[in-house]
Amino acid sequence: MNLIKCEKLEKSMAELQFSIDAEAFKKAVADVFKKEGKKYAVPGFRKGKAPRALIEKMYGADVFTYDAINELFPEAFEAAVKEAGVEPVGRPEVTVDSADETNGVTLTVKVAVKPEVKVGSYNGLTVEKTVHTVSDEAVEAELKRVQERNARELTREGAAENGDIADIDFEGFVDGVAFEGGKAEHYSLTLGSGSFIPGFEDQIVGHSAGEEFDVNVTFPTEYQAAELAGKAAVFKIKLHEVKYKELPALDDELAKDCSEYDTLDEFKASIRKNNQEQLDKQDDLAVENALVDQVIESMEGEIPQAMYDARMDEMVNDFAFRVEQQGLRLEDYLKYMGQTMEQFRASFMPQAEKQVKIRLALEAVAAAENIEASEEDVSAEIKRIADQYKMEEDKVRELVNVDDLKKDLAINKAIDFIKSHANIVEKAAEEEKAAIDQLLEERAAKQQEVQNLAASTSDNISSYVSQISASQEEAAALTAEINNADNSIAQLVQQAEEEKAAREAAQAQAEAEAAAAQEQDAEESSDDYEEDTDSYEEDSSDSQDSSETEGSEDTSEDSGDSDDEDTYEENDADFYEGDSDSNESEDTSDSQASSDSSSGQGKYLGNFTLTAYCNCAQCCGTAGNLTASGTVPTAGRTVAMAGVPFGTQLLINGNVYTVEDLGTPYGHVDIYCGSHSEALSFGLQSAEVYQLN
Repeated sequence: MNLIKCEKLEKSMAELQFSIDAEAFKKAVADVFKKEGKKYAVPGFRKGKAPRALIEKMYGADVFTYDAINELFPEAFEAAVKEAGVEPVGRPEVTVDSADETNGVTLTVKVAVKPEVKVGSYNGLTVEKTVHTVSDEAVEAELKRVQERNARELTREGAAENGDIADIDFEGFVDGVAFEGGKAEHYSLTLGSGSFIPGFEDQIVGHSAGEEFDVNVTFPTEYQAAELAGKAAVFKIKLHEVKYKELPALDDELAKDCSEYDTLDEFKASIRKNNQEQLDKQDDLAVENALVDQVIESMEGEIPQAMYDARMDEMVNDFAFRVEQQGLRLEDYLKYMGQTMEQFRASFMPQAEKQVKIRLALEAVAAAENIEASEEDVSAEIKRIADQYKMEEDKVRELVNVDDLKKDLAINKAIDFIKSHANIVEKAAEEEKAAIDQLLEERAAKQQEVQNLAASTSDNISSYVSQISASQEEAAALTAEINNADNSIAQLVQQAEEEKAAREAAQAQAEAEAAAAQEQDAEESSDDYEEDTDSYEEDSSDSQDSSETEGSEDTSEDSGDSDDEDTYEENDADFYEGDSDSNESEDTSDSQASSDSSSGQGKYLGNFTLTAYCNCAQCCGTAGNLTASGTVPTAGRTVAMAGVPFGTQLLINGNVYTVEDLGTPYGHVDIYCGSHSEALSFGLQSAEVYQLN
């Protein structure tokens, strides 16, 4: 390879021209002929036995040229960019300037290259740090979860109650026809969880094992499957079994069974300590993110779109792998979410742009401060990875690109440099704690409100019956008024028709007289006719206005009749649609409940399915150090959830989490754990979820 020139273009593009010597090209053409020559048929020769000269004469002199260039290009291009001192970040556009066995090959390549960026202020930045402390409520919530995980499931002999676990078969029908995705066998449904459309679970309560019955619901108007939106559906239910949970006592024995401690007090203290450590890490990470945001705001440079596209492709592929690891194809996921592939890819672009900018900015800081990873740093990181995944260090070195690892470690050290030189102002998280306390109070108030509503159901039904009777009487009166209005309109129409006939007769007579009279008499007759016409049109217009006014009043009175139905449709929530093998369901709640649970400090999202994961290859498909949002995943803070922006804070079981990773369909929260064993022990749970920001 011989580099002829390297010219830098606008928008971080570069144009390289280089040549490949004739000897190498000649050999490549000969190699291609040996591999591909047998494919070409030449009359008079057996297939694969024709001489090269005849094949080139018959099929073109360059029949093997471009395959030979393709064989030589990767190595030659790598050598050219290395000599030119540029780093390609996109797919090269290649032009063959010349190619023959005498002079070799000359190529011109246009490619996006890694830009040279400059960062402004990064030394002495000021940032505010919110310091959080573990609340008593958080500790109690954790103990409650421990009880739930260690509860016994017992068979209920009588009627099912809210909170019970029902084993059911169901099949849904719309207009008497079964619809796709509406059937399952032995589905485990927690009654009162809000997994299905409101009314579905309520209609199972009160039934006993062995019963078969119907459940009547209506799909919400905004349901993702357009063919089902707003449709009334009947579900055939067979109730196989009903179970309930018996929680263990919260005492020293539970502490011994579930932890390494002998007393409940020691167990509580360990929970508080672990949670505080997670909160401290969360607070530190928030400081780091705020500092990095300030650095990228001051960054200058032209970043090629190819870098964003490449990072977006990596994120899409990683998400697809994670979804498939959970037994769901990406195509099916997009169908459930009501998204096209283009819309799905575009949703990653903001994250891709930010991650690219963060890496470029931190690389610039590392270069400016001569920050590099030492061999000791590399060895320590390889040991950490080996310990985490229980591998030999030599095996890790074989799997890891050491150069890339050094770059990653240098970036981490750049973050430490920025943080160590920053002015960090601490403040207590009293406002946030107050918001959480208020949210918990609102939750208790809502629960009490529901209980009060249930207690007064009988009175409400009686009141509704009375209102319906009164409405029927009003409807009868309104019908009579409409009939009277119809009669009036009919009379006006008849009168207008009679006037029209008289007018036409007078017009015919005037025309006959005008034909026989002189010109002056004709003009006078015409004037009289026009005056009559104007008078008629004015009378007709008055009649028309009267008719329209009466019709408008009737319409206004009728418009209120659909309010109740519209309100019901708006307050419906999504029904879970999935295949019969799935044990997960999409959490839905009606808009009324969401509105009632919202406040200035938080918003009730519903009862969600909870699972856990870590950053190991088994959970994520590949061992990674960063989340999809570009942050370091931290146990006790990081969760993965679809349908909400990154940075959204969630209150789950008294703990505050931050959405920093991509999740599966809405209604499911994946909680990050520090190890794979913790993720496995977490199991499958459910909890009420609140949005704080």
